[in-house]
Amino acid sequence: MKIENNIFLTLEELGLVSIDSVELVQSFVRDSNNISVYKCNKSGLFFLSSSNHLKKDHYRKKQPTHIFGTKKREMIKSSKDSQRRFSDFSDVIRNRRWLDIGCGSGAMLDLFGPISQKCIGIEPQENARNSLTKLGY
Repeated sequence: MKIENNIFLTLEELGLVSIDSVELVQSFVRDSNNISVYKCNKSGLFFLSSSNHLKKDHYRKKQPTHIFGTKKREMIKSSKDSQRRFSDFSDVIRNRRWLDIGCGSGAMLDLFGPISQKCIGIEPQENARNSLTKLGY
């Protein structure tokens, strides 16, 4: 198992997660077959195998893909993939604090927010982040 996720590596240095307690959850993500999803059973943290694809310039140059207040946001919430994620992770997130890094339009915040103790979103796209702030995230 090769972990190239800077967030995980930092948390490991701090002793908050352990590579020895990591298990594979899914061997791909919806955007890439080259990135896997893992879970650290010590901390309960879910993370990607790599964070190398996360570059600030990518998000600065990226055109918003989810316009808030439109049917697109509702489409994302009701999509088969979003519903699968809710089904797969609702028991893990229920009544717990949840941080969604790269939350995009916030559709998943809308889905998990009502069942979580607290949900927080981090989004590098400025327009999306401003819209999320206006929505109370």
